[in-house]
Amino acid sequence: KNGQTSGGTVTGAITFKELRKSSRWFGHSSHSSWGDDTKLSYTLTLTRAGLIGRVQSTCTLAGGPDEVVGKTFHVDTRYDRWGDKASIKASIKAPDRRETTTELCVEGVCNWRLPS
Repeated sequence: KNGQTSGGTVTGAITFKELRKSSRWFGHSSHSSWGDDTKLSYTLTLTRAGLIGRVQSTCTLAGGPDEVVGKTFHVDTRYDRWGDKASIKASIKAPDRRETTTELCVEGVCNWRLPS
């Protein structure tokens, strides 16, 4: 509803207040109340099959703990192998340390609850 389609991408923006109404997951997360007017800008990149292959989003928080108000967050999520069968013998390995960060903990604020 809020997005504009151009080729294989959809771009748009939505406020936290609007997102709470359309996403039960977001509505149950602790940070959904961090500013009704916080605007989340996004770009969805679609695969040739029309599935979401990448989601990029950015928001500057208008509310929440003092340590995060006014901070801008960028999230880049990639999806691949849609339709692959899950393997029972799959393993999870720690990521390369050069590709991780500890910056998500802002002055002791590391207890954000994300719904499962």
